[in-house]
Amino acid sequence: MNPDPRCIPARAVARATGALAAAGMVGLLSAATPAWAVDPFFTVTFGPDQSTEATGVRAAATFSFVDAGSFVDMTITLSNLTGTTPPPLGSQPTASEFVALAFQLPSNISTVDLGAGANADLGYTPSSGSLFDIAVADADFSPFDSTAPRPPLDPYSLCITAGNDKGCTGGGNPGDGLNNATLGYSAGTFRLSAADVSGALAFRQAFFNFYQPLIPPTGDPAYIGPIAARFKAIEPGGRSDKLLAGTIGGGQAPGDEVPGPVPLLGAAAAFGYSRKLRRRIGAHTPTR
Repeated sequence: MNPDPRCIPARAVARATGALAAAGMVGLLSAATPAWAVDPFFTVTFGPDQSTEATGVRAAATFSFVDAGSFVDMTITLSNLTGTTPPPLGSQPTASEFVALAFQLPSNISTVDLGAGANADLGYTPSSGSLFDIAVADADFSPFDSTAPRPPLDPYSLCITAGNDKGCTGGGNPGDGLNNATLGYSAGTFRLSAADVSGALAFRQAFFNFYQPLIPPTGDPAYIGPIAARFKAIEPGGRSDKLLAGTIGGGQAPGDEVPGPVPLLGAAAAFGYSRKLRRRIGAHTPTR
């Protein structure tokens, strides 16, 4: 017997409504609880535990990666965490200037000569109006240099500094730097290349894999670390300090691109909702 034609539209509506409800519910739940982020960046922090002078200054540097044609651009964002909580504000210097950041490149990654500008040969472009307008290569960062009792494996590949190159190479007046509680300051961007690494995420992972085992310094004798920060004009007393990176994190670690379980649960919930909706519509379907 052929089905009553009056039932077909109702069943079609039920199926369509259920499908839309499922899709809508999955979309909403996925938006509210997305798969784990895949973000090409990481952040290192500097604190008194890795300091030469234990002045109480603190800092952070975020390395962010973005594709630029066949190259990758690495932007460095700096924060002077001194004067923020924690620790207690009373134990921190009343003023300081974060004046330099030195770091090593993984051996398979190099900068790209930009061909124009003061830092072109090092592939560095300061952000618009950035204080960190100077880049230096192969920087000895005393006491984290070849004269140290436990020297680094290599000189720091690159150093960026504010005001004058003395932030990377030695003493002298501090010039301009980031004052206490200056956060999220875009310093500048390095253009990078590598024959065996492709894409922003892969570059991020190459840096992370190189730095992570060495932060904080490990080994016997300890390797003194691939990243260092320099402070000057620390008050009271007009002191200076240098710090190695103490932690590294953020972005995505290997495997984080796998979706979490919540969207799958959302799909199940949406399916159950669509079944209830079909039953409700079926209850109002005319009988023959």
